[in-house]
Amino acid sequence: MTRPIRPSFHQLSSVLLAAALATALFPATVFAAGGDDDIPGIVRVSPVSDTLTKSSDPIDVIQVNIGAGEIFTAETAFASRAWVAAELYAPGSTSISSDVSVAFSVPYTSTRDRLTYYSASGGTYYLVLYVPSDQYWISNTLAYTATYTATALTGDADVASAKAGLPGSGLSDSLNWQSDPNDVWSVDLVEGQELYVTMAPQSGRDFDLTLWGPGTTTVWGGDALTDYDWGSGTDSIRFFCPPAGDGTYYAEAFSTIDSGTYALSASVSSPNVPRVSGVDRWLTSVAISKSTFESASNVVLATGSDFPDALAASSLAGALDCPVLLVPSSSARWEQSLLPAAYEMERLGVDTIYVVGGEKAIPTSVSSFFEDFLGSVTVKRVASSNRYKTAVAVANTLFSIKASDTAFLVRGDDFADALAVAPYAFSQGIPVLLTRSKTLDASAANFIESRNITTVVVAGGPAAVSSAVSVAADRLNGGATTVVRRSGATRYDTALAVANYCVGSRGWGSWDFVGVATGLAFPDALSGAAATGERGGALLLTEPGKLSAPAYMGIAANDPDLAMLFGGPVALSETVKTRVQNLMP
Repeated sequence: MTRPIRPSFHQLSSVLLAAALATALFPATVFAAGGDDDIPGIVRVSPVSDTLTKSSDPIDVIQVNIGAGEIFTAETAFASRAWVAAELYAPGSTSISSDVSVAFSVPYTSTRDRLTYYSASGGTYYLVLYVPSDQYWISNTLAYTATYTATALTGDADVASAKAGLPGSGLSDSLNWQSDPNDVWSVDLVEGQELYVTMAPQSGRDFDLTLWGPGTTTVWGGDALTDYDWGSGTDSIRFFCPPAGDGTYYAEAFSTIDSGTYALSASVSSPNVPRVSGVDRWLTSVAISKSTFESASNVVLATGSDFPDALAASSLAGALDCPVLLVPSSSARWEQSLLPAAYEMERLGVDTIYVVGGEKAIPTSVSSFFEDFLGSVTVKRVASSNRYKTAVAVANTLFSIKASDTAFLVRGDDFADALAVAPYAFSQGIPVLLTRSKTLDASAANFIESRNITTVVVAGGPAAVSSAVSVAADRLNGGATTVVRRSGATRYDTALAVANYCVGSRGWGSWDFVGVATGLAFPDALSGAAATGERGGALLLTEPGKLSAPAYMGIAANDPDLAMLFGGPVALSETVKTRVQNLMP
């Protein structure tokens, strides 16, 4: 996907929403044969001053020629609160009611909209000026002036001419939305290094900052490592270089609608207790993926809204060697939650999406969003009628990829014990089966017998998984199944007991890497478990406000080289981070 020079919200607006909006904005009865209200429009010379009539002539279409490697800008001026918007359609488009635009104007002031687009290949585009149909307050006729131009880019606007100087402070430059909309700065990183970049634009200016990874040939297309932000004020990036992530990275300062100066500051460090987080659970799962995976042809989607259908997701992700990304149970707030995941899938190179859970957990509207965004992608839903049968469905899908003679068995009405086993389920491809606390779930029992599981590892004490359940599991396969229980007085103790067994007794990981997550909420630990499993490490759970004693003991006794915190300061306080740092060798 070629990136318009604009924040991610507006990119997706132009790519996905234009087709849906077209029905409302451009009703078919408006179009005439020829004229200037549909493609091919007419040729006009900038600046264009004209009027639109809301009731009968709400659209003008103008042909514009843009050369290869040129940036096209358009500014629409109109009366206050009398909004005339603009969109740009690509060469080859046939109708604004059915095709999808490649750029969308954004407000600069209350009387001006600005649109910016870079053309990689050039051709005849179509600038559409229109009155949005929801402007019920405006008068019938609107006057506007549209000024547009196409200019060849020069200077330090791409990776081939990237600026040196990162890391460093006191760096500065200027941007002009029409002629010099971006600067690219290069920095070399190796695994385990953390890059922190801040950009302070001139007061009131709307500039943005994003990061591009090794192998990037141009920032005018491809997939960025960070999502595009928008709005005036300081912008920042914090990025932890993942395994196999060594190379040259590119920090890009860019402007879609403003001109002015900015100051840049960047540092590179090698923290032994990095924090990987986003502003919410959705962005935290994306940040965890970025810090762990360079590429992945698959992705496992789990709901971040409730835990039941998500608990077994890690084992499948491990077999597929891919991240677990969290999505909501609705597509209503797509720009905050679905869009970052869509960009991450695009960056990873995902061609198959495994949706864990039924319609209630992840509705079709959510999976369809990713299908629309990514285009050629296959969606496979793994689900059944309840959480216990969904876990078995995940296990069966896992076995179609990789079989195991071991299974984890955890309670299905809480999440902590399932999170404790999740990284080892990921790294070893071991299914996670759910059961009721007092009776062994029939679907789990059938799976253990039909798949000839010889070892069942129960996580949690008798209050979580009763002795009756353990005995019933032990009798399966004619008594040939062995049950091993690992538990503690609290969920934090259980997580340590599970880690000591899986890493220490079974060799299913190493204490060189420790992941730390809150034990009071499941989202961060769910994505973090996949990252921990990918790194072959151990996962410890803690209280949010203080480092719980079992987590303390696990770190103190094993001297990890790297302890990664999953989640922001609300999930894991700075007190927790400081305590972990003090334990590190």
